[in-house]
Amino acid sequence: MSSPSLLNTEVPTDTQRRHRGSSLWWYLSAGALYLVLGIWSTAHAWTQGVTDHLVSPSGDASLFVWSLQYAANGVAHLSLPFNTSLLFHPYGFNMVANTTSLGIGVPLAPITWIWGPIATLNVALTLAPLGSGLAMLYALRRHGIWWPAAILSGAIWAQSPYVLYAQTSAWLMVVVLVVAPLLWALFHELVVVRRRSPIWVGVGIAALLIWQFFLGTEALAIMGVVGAMVGVAVLIAQLRSVVDPLVLIRRVAIGLGTALVITLVVLAWPLWCALAGANHLADWIWPAQLFLFDQTKPLQYVRNPTVTISGLTIYNGLNTILPNQAYLGPGVVLGIVAGWFARWRDARLWLSCSIIVFGFLMAEGGAFWWSPWQLAFHAPLLHNILSPRWIIVVIFGVCFALSLSISNLVTRLHPHGEHRRGIHQTSTHVTRSSMALGMGALLLILAALPIALCEAKVGPPQVGASSPPSWFATHHGGVLLVSPFPEVYANALAWEAQTGIHNALVGGWGPETFNQLPSDQATTQSTLQVIARTPANQVSVTPSQVTSLRQAALAWGVTDVMAASPGGSNTSVWGQPATSAVGYFTEAFGPPTSVGPGWWVWHLTPRSVGAIVTPSVSLSCNTLAGDDPSKVIPCLTLAR
Repeated sequence: MSSPSLLNTEVPTDTQRRHRGSSLWWYLSAGALYLVLGIWSTAHAWTQGVTDHLVSPSGDASLFVWSLQYAANGVAHLSLPFNTSLLFHPYGFNMVANTTSLGIGVPLAPITWIWGPIATLNVALTLAPLGSGLAMLYALRRHGIWWPAAILSGAIWAQSPYVLYAQTSAWLMVVVLVVAPLLWALFHELVVVRRRSPIWVGVGIAALLIWQFFLGTEALAIMGVVGAMVGVAVLIAQLRSVVDPLVLIRRVAIGLGTALVITLVVLAWPLWCALAGANHLADWIWPAQLFLFDQTKPLQYVRNPTVTISGLTIYNGLNTILPNQAYLGPGVVLGIVAGWFARWRDARLWLSCSIIVFGFLMAEGGAFWWSPWQLAFHAPLLHNILSPRWIIVVIFGVCFALSLSISNLVTRLHPHGEHRRGIHQTSTHVTRSSMALGMGALLLILAALPIALCEAKVGPPQVGASSPPSWFATHHGGVLLVSPFPEVYANALAWEAQTGIHNALVGGWGPETFNQLPSDQATTQSTLQVIARTPANQVSVTPSQVTSLRQAALAWGVTDVMAASPGGSNTSVWGQPATSAVGYFTEAFGPPTSVGPGWWVWHLTPRSVGAIVTPSVSLSCNTLAGDDPSKVIPCLTLAR
């Protein structure tokens, strides 16, 4: 089953060397295509306001915006603590245990300094397909794959429906897919090509692993599992073909040993912080229910290219129609199958299809008792990876298998070998050449068309404005309790980031929301969550809830309390009107000390005590005020 294409060391071929000048034009053309994909996916942000419009302004995107500003502040002050009390005050927030993508925030800090964190987020989302696509293209070309097929696979890798789905929530750790293809290319150099020093190859591998750690540890764990299996398979195949296996073993040991030493030295402290440092995540961070229904079914890869979201939710940005993140279309399957007929003995094709099968089983979740996912579900560091995240393994294998299959088919049909031997070009040769190129082009179109139609139907992710209340720009050094509560609607994180992060926030965004709190604080947290989700005419606050708020604010060290209304110019895109929040805070702390367009602020002092009313009065005032929070204050005052 072994193929010379996998085991030889003559990559690139002589023909490729003679045409290196044309390679630059291929890379430039592919880069232009991938950049267009990136611009298309962020078109709404660029046309509506790249510095203040973002996808999912009330959800995950706001955490990334906050993280980008935090990283820029750290670079500016030459100090970047991995643990901070600026979120989830006073308990703190672990920057390396959460999905903060410091690997993006640090290098793009100059953009944040000049144009702000939202601009940085949009630039990162725009450039992600360019970097991901070129990385995959480079890795595929290391195997001499036909340029058009490699470019298409690069485009699928850069912006598949899986990536577009992630872009609706600005998941940078999912969208930036540069590292995996480059790691594969470096390992191929280390084991198969063997042209460069193993020490320098090891340095390159270490640099990529370190960067990926700060991009996202979840993807790093997936790479570790898949890379270990693929690496062992390739190494065994190579050892069977070389004259002196000990020389190869020594080379691999030097390269991987160098990578391991550098990686451990650099990541020793960050890794400890992530796994055992202050505010590291609990052993299980997601509710068990997520693993019961969050599974990828087999037919999702070839049918139902889009899914309809009922209602506008913070978890899916502003889009009501999203791509099916597993969708690849039947054309991809056809292209891979065609490759089997062209060169079924190619070991690389078997390897890539094995990767597809493994990713498919992992993405299925607990559907099969014998699935390897069952092992991962009980393994440390892997059990918190939701099964749809493994779809990226399927896509990686598909990109490799598809481009290799089409390339093999074109090579099999094209009479290029006869031309190199000097045989005169005849009409038969022309016909065979045309047939080869035509067949390759047809398979490329059939593979690309379903994905293109899927993404065209969905369109670029919608964006919403994020305009912080003017009070944020003038108030520094406080501890803020904001409604909409950040654990329900994350707008406050973006507001604080847009004004430079000068205050600490009670609550935050991410798995930390599942932490257990003392009773008074848990009651207040629950009440604020209900207020953020529930219409005002359905909210009645009890005296015990008001007392819990006062005690929680004291325990949290809150200096200022804010309620922001979606009825004003400074709004939460998703939150309910601030009527019930204004009423809740007025009962606890008295009338607000500052009022602006769409916001109310209470500066807390020992005298900040309001008058508690009965639940029926609270409900009556909330109902009377309706969508005008300013009316609830005099209502509660008169009811004392």
